[in-house]
Amino acid sequence: MYMQKILKGIGGIQDQEAQDILLQKGIFCNWWRNQLPPPDLADIETQLTEPNLDQHLNNYPAYGPRTPFISTTAGAIQQDHFRARNIVYPPLMTALEFATDGYQRVGYIFYGYVFTLGQKTVILREFAEEVRELHIYTQYLQYHHEGEIVAKIHIPSVRLEKVEKYDPQQMLADLHAQNIPQASWSQPNPNYQKPKQYANIRGVL
Repeated sequence: MYMQKILKGIGGIQDQEAQDILLQKGIFCNWWRNQLPPPDLADIETQLTEPNLDQHLNNYPAYGPRTPFISTTAGAIQQDHFRARNIVYPPLMTALEFATDGYQRVGYIFYGYVFTLGQKTVILREFAEEVRELHIYTQYLQYHHEGEIVAKIHIPSVRLEKVEKYDPQQMLADLHAQNIPQASWSQPNPNYQKPKQYANIRGVL
């Protein structure tokens, strides 16, 4: 088992909601958020299927409002065979692109971690899917460069380290000056549970 650090970009919210997500609610999938009252826990397994994951990865504009999955990024490396080099796609830029809707709105970046097992575990909601890993997900994915790690249903707040706020105009100015975009506001999570202290696993007797 691995504890994979991730970034999650969210837009269309305000500072207070960002703080609520960080300190209390955590990050819920759209399927859970968009139903009132929330679905029964028994319904979760019916949603965590490979066809639904395929829709999430390849048909998000249509499927996104009802997806049980949560897109996060850990960065990716793509090979450019023609130029014989590797191209690095940093997770911050991927998360910012999504959070700001292409630098058109204020965006928030959440830093945290998820659990992975190094193989497909779609039905197990506790573990994220490493779809960026070509040895696990061997089919072609149009958005592989986004470095996606797919969480399921909910990322608890105790696994979120901090949130940063980014202003699109300042981001564009930073990028124009060839600088890494700087956050205009940052909030740490005092309840964050660092993954290192949970790295060891003990089996049953």
